[in-house]
Amino acid sequence: MTDSHPKDEGPGTESPGHEGHACRQLLAVLPTAPSAPLSVTTLSLPLDNALSLSVSYVADRFLLTRDGFAAYARARTSAMPWDTPLESLAGLVADDLANELVPKWLRVTFVQETPGAPRHVVSVEDRQPGWDHPTILKTLEPGR
Repeated sequence: MTDSHPKDEGPGTESPGHEGHACRQLLAVLPTAPSAPLSVTTLSLPLDNALSLSVSYVADRFLLTRDGFAAYARARTSAMPWDTPLESLAGLVADDLANELVPKWLRVTFVQETPGAPRHVVSVEDRQPGWDHPTILKTLEPGR
């Protein structure tokens, strides 16, 4: 999990699709307690009548606030062109959250449900190198 975003060189210098720097500033994070128990946090938000976003993570350094998540999610999705593939959007959100939260494990899921069309679900996962917790990861298997 490294910061793969280009370094800011001033206004208007971000490459297309990297409007995330401004969006990431909306993420409100809190430091974790030094002896915080290992737990999975999940935040979900309907973004419009057909699209929803869910984020699950195992915290390491920071916790995401509900208000920060909502502000970020709305700003990030509204900053993208309407025809941005969900796969691209999920990757950008996962990258933003991995860089800001530095979680042990992270899953970002977008669900698009349009009447008369197949349900479209995209999930992106990331974890810190070498991090493994079989008990927690087993409960997080897709479809459980």
